[in-house]
Amino acid sequence: MPPITIDLSNPEFNYAQYAEQGPVHRWTSPNGQSGWIIVGWPETRAALTNTALAKTPAAMAGRQPSAGWKEALAAPLLSHMLAHDGPEHLRLRRTVSRLFAPGTVDRFDTTISLAVSERITALPPIGHRVDLAALYAKPIPYDIITSILGISDPSLIESSRLLSDVLLTPPRQLQRAGIHMARKLLSEMLFRHVIRRDDLLGVLARDSNLTWQEALSTAALILIAGHETTSAFITAVFYELLREDRKMLNSYRSGDLTMTEVTRTALNRHPPLPIATMRVASTPVTIADIDIAAGDLVLVSLRGPDPSAPSCPHSAAAAPHMSFGYGPHYCVGSHLALKQTIAAVEQLLVARPDIRLDGSPQWREGIMFGGLEHLGVQL
Repeated sequence: MPPITIDLSNPEFNYAQYAEQGPVHRWTSPNGQSGWIIVGWPETRAALTNTALAKTPAAMAGRQPSAGWKEALAAPLLSHMLAHDGPEHLRLRRTVSRLFAPGTVDRFDTTISLAVSERITALPPIGHRVDLAALYAKPIPYDIITSILGISDPSLIESSRLLSDVLLTPPRQLQRAGIHMARKLLSEMLFRHVIRRDDLLGVLARDSNLTWQEALSTAALILIAGHETTSAFITAVFYELLREDRKMLNSYRSGDLTMTEVTRTALNRHPPLPIATMRVASTPVTIADIDIAAGDLVLVSLRGPDPSAPSCPHSAAAAPHMSFGYGPHYCVGSHLALKQTIAAVEQLLVARPDIRLDGSPQWREGIMFGGLEHLGVQL
């Protein structure tokens, strides 16, 4: 079946629908970009390890290489590990992977617990209706990641959101957001060269293996990815627990489902990062009989579980997902995201045992990042 063109501005983008019509299609974005998108399950897994589909700074920004002054201003935010492959990726990844390894993230337990407790305390009394996404799921990961980094600047929230979706945000807004974030983070890092601090920004600022641009870019990546994805993850888990008359919540409370199984189901159905960050074909490549020219931008969908896997959440082989990516760019923050999500969900279920959905959820109109924009609940 010949490829079709997918309009990524359509909030009803349906993984299964397009996968049935073929594994590779064209796409267009609201801000004028275009390229190829891979949606077939075996093809997506192969694409995420295909060296011909390269990660570059230009591809990360959703554009072809350019030497213009605007690109030069944005360059400090495009020097992180997601913008490189091979040895450069491994070098840039090494510092971050050490900090967010499975056992290492245990040192953030107190930070996580305190952030969750403070947000629960700030919620209205039992019986009130609230937007759980706005008042709880979104603030918690931002509180945690900024505490880990060692900053507390609320002005970075909007910049983070704009920079999280290079296919949706207009170019001028991307430039302004990038400059604002670079200035804020750079001033914080310069301060740490004068007065030593052992927070994450201090660690990055003093890392002799990183240039100042790489340290700045890595900090921006941790800030953006560290809270945008986790907030979507938290709301997805609550949505799955509370929908269908709280069927899954009742199964969890009765012991029929573990929280691990609940989170896996939520990730399968609502991946926080529905589409992996951009790649570019470094050479001509053919995928599922579709010829992709060198220089074409390529997206890889992370939606949907392996169709051959068991659907029962109890099965050890149940629906393996790619919500944290696959291959060399697998998310280094996955352990921290799981830790935050489980804490946020379990503590609120104890504090508000009768919580239930109230109204229809509203999904985020995003492309690179997904999740619920609003989730009304009765506490």
